[in-house]
Amino acid sequence: MGGFFGAVFGIWVGGAMLSSFYFWAKRTDRSQAPVVRRFTALAYGFAWPYFAFQFFASRQQTAGTKASLADAEQRILGGGPIAAAPPHTSAVQPQPTIQNPFDNL
Repeated sequence: MGGFFGAVFGIWVGGAMLSSFYFWAKRTDRSQAPVVRRFTALAYGFAWPYFAFQFFASRQQTAGTKASLADAEQRILGGGPIAAAPPHTSAVQPQPTIQNPFDNL
């Protein structure tokens, strides 16, 4: 059990050390002191599982949004069946009977 937790902790710390270079280059302000940039990048690095989850969750949300927009576009432009519309049975509608309002006087 200790080996398992040691491996998970090692992967987390190793990922933090490797990803801190990426965060140092992309997420820190270049006008800060070098020491501040290193500690900020290391703090971002220790949160790398959160950023990885956020990246993949946003990709999934973007794909879902694109699919819903494509579905709406298909309904607006036509060319495909509309799921909410009832089936069309006849093209001829019966004419309504118009009564003379003066017949009842």
